[in-house]
Amino acid sequence: MTFSIVNRKWPTDMGAMLGGRKTDSSTIWHRHPPTAQRTPRAGASLLQDKRVLVADDNRTNRYLLRLLMGRAGAEVTEVEDGAQALEAWVPGRFDILLFDIMMPNMSGVDALRAIRQRSVARTFKEVAVAVTTDFTPASLETYRLAGFDACAYKPVSPGDFIALLEDVCTCRPNH
Repeated sequence: MTFSIVNRKWPTDMGAMLGGRKTDSSTIWHRHPPTAQRTPRAGASLLQDKRVLVADDNRTNRYLLRLLMGRAGAEVTEVEDGAQALEAWVPGRFDILLFDIMMPNMSGVDALRAIRQRSVARTFKEVAVAVTTDFTPASLETYRLAGFDACAYKPVSPGDFIALLEDVCTCRPNH
């Protein structure tokens, strides 16, 4: 499988997007090219017992994400669109949100914006990852502004996807 993953630290300009260079002391990103597939960590996953909400309108994508997360020891709840994700979300119920971007009824971006608005006063916020095929610089900025912590390009590589989630979870408080 080919894949690209952008870390939770987002590019601030096109130079960073093209070269993966450090643009300032707080904004660094990296992109893993298709040849840099990683293998999953040995031992217990940092995702063990995490509660994950998967929102994707494609049944096969939901199945694959459920399988991947289940193998990492996570508990998965699946929904078919952003509106159902918003309905399923309750403060503190999930540790990780994996949202497709282009879904009927409500997009992943709109669903996450609504969740972030509802949780403004809370100190704990779920890790949110956009799982998408839209990786344009403008889209990445939209995801970042909506509150996503990371973005994974479909189709995902299992080892890299789990490594990305473990990385993002260790960078966030309460995870």
